[in-house]
Amino acid sequence: MAIDLKSEVKDLKEMVENTNPERKEGPVAKAIEEQTSRLPSDLFLWASLGAMAGALTLKLLKKDHLALFIGQWAAPFLLLGVYNKIVKLEGHDRTDHGENDNVNAKAVTESIKSERKKSERKKSYAY
Repeated sequence: MAIDLKSEVKDLKEMVENTNPERKEGPVAKAIEEQTSRLPSDLFLWASLGAMAGALTLKLLKKDHLALFIGQWAAPFLLLGVYNKIVKLEGHDRTDHGENDNVNAKAVTESIKSERKKSERKKSYAY
């Protein structure tokens, strides 16, 4: 029994490793990434805050069920914002294009690191 289970696990691991060896995105994921990368990241933050404010307003107006419904939108909006940010930083276009785009991606990464360092310096001066 244990031997069969070990061989099953080994076969399953091999199958998973050979499914998508290039680690490329499918056409649906590419289409979604192309559209979501056009949206500003803070749009999702404002949508989440709007959902919270709307839920609070509805709660004060004694519309409890609608307030709960609207209030539950806040977390998905924030998750969509995180997804949007990841797509912008690590999306398929970073790996699917040629050498020049990889150089461009490195420049963007360096720019982000530089901005983070500046931000950290500002924080250290604030204290």
